[in-house]
Amino acid sequence: MAPRCAALPYSVCLIRRWPPTATLFLLHYICHPIPRILIGQKLDSVGIGNAKVGVGWASATMLCVVVVVAAHRKSNYRGLAEAKQCPSVCCWMLLMNTWSKYSELPFPYAKLREACQEWGCFRVMNHGVPVLLMSEMKRVARSLLDLPIETKNQNVEVTPGTAYIALGKVNSIYESLCLSDLNSPDAMQTFFSQLDVCPKHREVMETYSRATLVLVMDIANKLAKSLGLSDGSDLFKGWPCNMRMNKYSFNPETVGSCGIPMHTDGTFLTLLQDDDVVGGLEVVDSKPDSFVAVEPCPNTFFVLVGDLAVAWSNGRLSSAKHQVQCIEGRIRVSIGTFMSTPTYVAVEAPEEFVDPLNPRLYVPFTRDDYANLRRDKKMYTDEALSFLLARS
Repeated sequence: MAPRCAALPYSVCLIRRWPPTATLFLLHYICHPIPRILIGQKLDSVGIGNAKVGVGWASATMLCVVVVVAAHRKSNYRGLAEAKQCPSVCCWMLLMNTWSKYSELPFPYAKLREACQEWGCFRVMNHGVPVLLMSEMKRVARSLLDLPIETKNQNVEVTPGTAYIALGKVNSIYESLCLSDLNSPDAMQTFFSQLDVCPKHREVMETYSRATLVLVMDIANKLAKSLGLSDGSDLFKGWPCNMRMNKYSFNPETVGSCGIPMHTDGTFLTLLQDDDVVGGLEVVDSKPDSFVAVEPCPNTFFVLVGDLAVAWSNGRLSSAKHQVQCIEGRIRVSIGTFMSTPTYVAVEAPEEFVDPLNPRLYVPFTRDDYANLRRDKKMYTDEALSFLLARS
C-alpha cells in the first residue's frame, strides 16, 4: 500500500513505481466521473522511475495540480547532452473539471500562480476540448503539412510572423503552417483559400479553433485573477491568437540533432497540443541550469508562459525556456495556439502590479516592437526583455 501523510489537512496518496503518464491516466479515470478536487502539494514523495510524484486529495472543485519532481537533473543547457539523458519534467499538472454545475466552487488560484512563477509552464488535463476533436485536428494538421511545397508556400504572411516556415529556414527538419488569427473569420477563410482546404477539414479546424480559443482565454483570465486582478474575465477579450501546425521530419539519421533551438515564446501564452507518441520537448529548470524532458501525454495540453506575460505581470511570472530535440527517428507533429496582445496596444503592467516596493520594470512596448527587437538582436529568449527595462 502507498504511504499516507497525516500531516496535511487532507489525505495524501503517493503512488509507487508508476510511470508519470500511467499516473495521469489513473487520475483522469478517477476524476472524470466524480466531481472532486485533486490538489498536489510539494511533498516528500516516493520515487516513480527517475521522477517523484506527490498527489493530494480533497473535496470538490475545478482544478487538479500534480507536482512531478525530477529526482536527477542532467545535461547543462549551455552544453547540449544526449536527449535521452534528460529526466522527466518537473512541472505542474492542472486538471480542469468541466462540470459546469460546480463552477461556483473555489478555484485554487495560488497553485496556478505558483506554477507560472516557478516554471512558466504546466500541463492541462480534463480541459473540455473533446479527445476526438484533438485527434481529428492532428490528422488535419498532418495532411496539410504533407501537401506539396508549392501549395504550402501559398500560406503567405497576413500579419507579421504568420507565414509558412519552410524546411531550410530554421533547419532541414522543421516546418510550420500558420493560421494568423483565430478570432477573425476572414483570417480563417484566407488560410482555407491559400491551401484549398476541403470542407471536412475546414469544419474540424473551425471547431478546434473555437474550443482552444475558449480554453486559452479561460486560462489567461484565471491567471490574471491569481495575480489579484478582480476584472480578469474581460481583460483579454478580443486578444488575437494564431495557430501553428508544426512538423519535424525526424528520421534515424537525425537522432540527437536539434529540431528547434532553445527559446522562449515571444507571445503571452502558448497552448500546445504536443505529439502523443514522439517526445523531444524539453524545458529548462533555471536553478540547476539543465534541460528536463516533457514526456508525451495524450489528450492533454501543455501551457507555456511567454515573454509578453512576463512584462505585463511586472516580472511576477516566468517564461519557459524550451527546445525540441530529436530523440527517435519518427515524424513529430504538434499544434500550438499562441495568444498575444493586440497589435497597437502597449504591453505594460496594470497599476495593480506597480507600487513603491514594486516599481515598473519595463517601458511600454508593442508586440511588434518586441518581435523586431528579438530579430534584430538575434536574441530568442526572455533575455531580450533586458533592452526594455525602465530606468530607475
